[in-house]
Amino acid sequence: MYKLILIDDEPVMLRQLSRLYDWEAYGFKLEGTFANGEAADAFLKENPVDLVISDIKMPFKSGLELARSCHELYPDTWFIFISAYRDFAYAQEATRYNVIDYITKPIDFSAFEDALKAACAKIASVKNTSFADSNLLALQQRFFSHILCDTITSMTEILSEIEKINLDAAILDRSCALFRIRFENFQRFINDSWKYGIERFYNAIFFLLPMNPKLFCSLIRYSSDTAEFVCFEKADTPAFQTDVVRYANQFKDNVSEILRLEFEAIEFQYFSSFAQMRAQALNKDKVFTSKSIIEKAEAYILAHYNENITLKDVAEHVSLSPIYFSAFFKQHTNENYNSYLTNVRLKKALEYLRDTDIPVVSICELVGYKNTTHFYNLIKSHTNMTPNEYRMHWRGQET
Repeated sequence: MYKLILIDDEPVMLRQLSRLYDWEAYGFKLEGTFANGEAADAFLKENPVDLVISDIKMPFKSGLELARSCHELYPDTWFIFISAYRDFAYAQEATRYNVIDYITKPIDFSAFEDALKAACAKIASVKNTSFADSNLLALQQRFFSHILCDTITSMTEILSEIEKINLDAAILDRSCALFRIRFENFQRFINDSWKYGIERFYNAIFFLLPMNPKLFCSLIRYSSDTAEFVCFEKADTPAFQTDVVRYANQFKDNVSEILRLEFEAIEFQYFSSFAQMRAQALNKDKVFTSKSIIEKAEAYILAHYNENITLKDVAEHVSLSPIYFSAFFKQHTNENYNSYLTNVRLKKALEYLRDTDIPVVSICELVGYKNTTHFYNLIKSHTNMTPNEYRMHWRGQET
């Protein structure tokens, strides 16, 4: 069932639209109706939908302004505009923001049904590919993150993993490049314009990478305002370096046009093969490899272990992507994040049991657990005693 909202500043028209169709018969669930673009915009920022049917001229925020801002956040949301008159300039600009049709009032219901059918087709097409795309993005980032953190070491593992991201193993013997970009006024952009966090920003810009028959490119990792991408040539070409520079500039133009965000700098490194790139990445990394990152992460966990903190929270604190941070943390601590957090909480819980008379239920909450059964099982699995037995055992040793 696809999600739909309706927007019109005329109450009668809004009621007619909401009651006119059996929306579920078309595969839509009506999520809400709104009397102006500003109210709809506030809703959309927290509740993405698949289709917006909207008047184009409304108080506070026009339909076109809404489509523009929505397109920046959710490029897979589609629009059908309804208006009392046709404005060519509006219609021309609307095509840039996933607007399927522009229908004039009074509504021609045959044309309206055609627009709905077109919307269903567009949404179905995106739905069938977007999950695969996002899943592929995660697989690509995970593969390159593990490679650069040296958690995948054997060539057998590398060849096995590379098949999962739809790459021909022959690509590893061809020229490759890293290009690193630094965004201008990035934190201000995230706080004032984007407002959805760094991870969602970098997931979004994956879809702004240009399609290029000569190159395979993927986001590898990011750290606050800096992101790094890997590029391979799909076939031997004498102009590989030129192609990479052109590709990066096309990406720059996409980001500038759609997100209104500029690059402060682009740096390029070229390698004769994947093996050379990997060796250099493991030996020298100016941005990402730092003892201070682990120290900062450990300090954050120690300060917040009693809260519902996730790997994503810690990754954001140290300004790394969650996927890269996961591999990086395991490489440098020899245990994964969840195991590390559990051990911190367990150590604190045992201290409370030994050194205080705080009730066990309260200790459970003090170390970040909501489920007392899980907490009891955790203590028992590590001490072979229940929390109260451990406390009594420790007190018996003291006397």
